[in-house]
Amino acid sequence: MIEPLVEAHGLSRSYRVGDETVVAVANADCVVPPGARIALVGRSGSGKSTLLQLLGGIETPTAGTIAWPALGPRETLRPHSIAFVFQRESLIEALSVLENVALPMILDGVAPADASERAREALARFGLAELADKLPEELSGGQQQRVAFARAVAAQPRLILTDEPTGQLDTVTAEGLFDVALPLLDRNATALVVATHDLRLAQTFPTQWRMDRGRLEVAS
Repeated sequence: MIEPLVEAHGLSRSYRVGDETVVAVANADCVVPPGARIALVGRSGSGKSTLLQLLGGIETPTAGTIAWPALGPRETLRPHSIAFVFQRESLIEALSVLENVALPMILDGVAPADASERAREALARFGLAELADKLPEELSGGQQQRVAFARAVAAQPRLILTDEPTGQLDTVTAEGLFDVALPLLDRNATALVVATHDLRLAQTFPTQWRMDRGRLEVAS
C-alpha cells in the first residue's frame, strides 16, 4: 500500500480578528498522494493560502487532524520533504540567486559544492543561468518567482506547495515554467499542489480542488 504524503480529516483553521472569529478553512478532508498534480482554485480570501500552509505544517489547525504518513513528523518536513513557492517574492536579499537556490539543500545536509552544482543545473533548466550571480533586488518580480520555483525543484522534495506562482508571469512564460518543471518532478514522483486564479492553468492539471468561503471541494 502506498502511503499518502498528506492526509487531513475535518481540518479547520480560524482566527480572531477583534471581537470576531474568521474561519479560513472549515472541516476539510483531503489526501495528497505521491506524484499528485493538484490545482487549487477559488476566489481571493477563500482560504487557499491557509490550506496550503496547513498542508505544509506552517499553520496549526484549530480543529481536525493532519498527518504526513510518508514524510514523517511535522518538525522534520522542511526543507527536505516539503518546499514552498509563495505568492510574494521570498528570496533572501543578501544572497545571490545561486546562493538562494543552494541554501535549502545546504540546510538539508548537502555539501556546499554539490548544492551549488545542483543549483546551477536548475537555473539553467529554467533559463535563468545568466542570473546566477545577481542579487534579488536586480531581478524583476517575475524573475524572482521563477528563481523561487527553480529553488523548490532543485531541492528535490517529495511535495511542492505553490501559491499563485505564475501571478507575475505572462501566459507563455507560465506555461513554459511548468513544461520544464513537471518532467523534473516526475523523476522523484514529487507531488505538486498549485493554488491559482488561472483557470486555464488549472484545467491542465488532472485533479482540481475548489475553495469557497473556507470550504474545500475535492474533485478530479
